[in-house]
Amino acid sequence: MTDGLAAALDVRTGVSVREIEWRDSLVRAAADDETFEADLLVSSLSLAVLKRGAITFAPGLPAVYRAAIEGLDFGLSEKSVMDFEAPFWPRDRDVIIRASEDGCFSLFFNNHYPASGDAFLTARVLGRNVPAFVELSDEAATNQVMDALKDMFGAGLPEPRRVKRSRWLHDPNSAGAYSVDRLGVPSFDHRSVLAVPVSDRFAFAGEHTHPCYPSTVHGAYLTAKRAAYALLG
Repeated sequence: MTDGLAAALDVRTGVSVREIEWRDSLVRAAADDETFEADLLVSSLSLAVLKRGAITFAPGLPAVYRAAIEGLDFGLSEKSVMDFEAPFWPRDRDVIIRASEDGCFSLFFNNHYPASGDAFLTARVLGRNVPAFVELSDEAATNQVMDALKDMFGAGLPEPRRVKRSRWLHDPNSAGAYSVDRLGVPSFDHRSVLAVPVSDRFAFAGEHTHPCYPSTVHGAYLTAKRAAYALLG
């Protein structure tokens, strides 16, 4: 999907933007060694990056946008994707739920096998369990996931052929996971503010800017289309 969306586009990787300048005549994104000027700019910086203040805006964002960013919160979530020779879990189940006292590895996703026949199992680590998990070595992290699976399916499980882990918490381009709702916080209102273009040339996109579909891939995709249509008029 991403390859199709990026076709014929000039996509740059490994470029860290430090400042976004939005004025009446132009918009500019300044990186360490390069500056990009354009007629229009859509920022899909993650909520955690915006809250951290790693990006400077010139002029500064209006107070209502700053309040929305400060008012929203992001969650902690990591994934460990394991490739097995064949499934040892129920093949027709998209989600496997594990009940435990510590709440760790409570969700496993089997969303590849029903569609492609690939025996991938994705373990989710959530909330308070994330900080300790991301500090583990790959071997230690895999051992913990396998211990949880053996607790469910028995001791004689095969080892995964390959393992791929996320490290969103320590990635400077994400600095955490997707946005979350908190009790007593008007999250819908905050997201609705961020959904409105800052100017005729500059708008935000990303799952944290969708009032109805936050924390989802399709929500993020829809906000990018919304921002593009709004700026193009």
